[in-house]
Amino acid sequence: MKNLLSGILLLFLYISVTAQTTYRVQDFSPKYYAEVTIPENGEKDLLTPGIINIYNKKTNALILSHESEELSLYIQNQNVVVNVKQLPYGEQSALISEDFNFDGMADLALRDGSNSCYGGPSFTVYLATQNGFRKSPEFTDLAQSYCGMFSVDLETKTLSTMTKSGCCWHQFSEFKVINDKPVPIYITEEGVDTTGFTVTIIEQKRVNGNMRRKSHQLLLKEQLEPVCELSFTNKKEMGLYQFSRDTAELLYVFMNAEGHVELIYDGSFIFNQKNQTLSFKNKEVTYTLKATGISVQLPARTVNMSSTGKCSKWNKEQFGKFFNVTVL
Repeated sequence: MKNLLSGILLLFLYISVTAQTTYRVQDFSPKYYAEVTIPENGEKDLLTPGIINIYNKKTNALILSHESEELSLYIQNQNVVVNVKQLPYGEQSALISEDFNFDGMADLALRDGSNSCYGGPSFTVYLATQNGFRKSPEFTDLAQSYCGMFSVDLETKTLSTMTKSGCCWHQFSEFKVINDKPVPIYITEEGVDTTGFTVTIIEQKRVNGNMRRKSHQLLLKEQLEPVCELSFTNKKEMGLYQFSRDTAELLYVFMNAEGHVELIYDGSFIFNQKNQTLSFKNKEVTYTLKATGISVQLPARTVNMSSTGKCSKWNKEQFGKFFNVTVL
């Protein structure tokens, strides 16, 4: 905290003793206007330190003073452009005025740096009161801990955020405002698994005050080359796919009626030429595949499933090319 206060003090002194440029912003609110003060020619920089002061239009009284080490200003016709919110990665102006807590009064989000994901824009959020504004740590967290500013849906009265890590993990969250604080009601995470074959979807939904969690996997078919795909009367599906590590290998996938992966297997297979079967063992269960269905041998019973179609190619030439298939 001491370092933060020292940094703000140095920022204030820096702006105070150097040549300055001040822009007045009139059109973001019927009750207030703003003055944005930056070092002279600071608008030419991608990011510049600055101070945003909010004044009462009737009395010219200072309502709020906000200091930032990094403002990003969009200047058109010598005016600062405000209320720009191109989510998640586009332009986001230094001042955003919107009703964040759905109480009928326009609140403020003021740029405070580049503290959101991947050094993206971050904001301090001030909720409107009858006499001015008060800083909200909870709303500020939404504008700090995700990717840029949050979105506002006035129709559903919900707020939404997005964050990510690298190319292959994303999180999307939805919030309701309860007692003037954002409360998560739905969170979904999407992450590509280390194999690259599937994406895991984790969903959390608030029910009776508690977040309930469930997950499933989806197959990334675009990463694979189909060898054989079968459907069953219960709408479940089985697929054999070719993938490559150093050599061509075979992958088995079984999916339920919703397309969720129930079993994925990339171990060793045996193709029996005499019986024209492809088999493998996973834990205590043996799977025997034919061109027209599957036989699943459990410890206590055997389940046979006949498909609604037939694989067109089912022979030694089809399966002998795979590194993880032994032909007998």
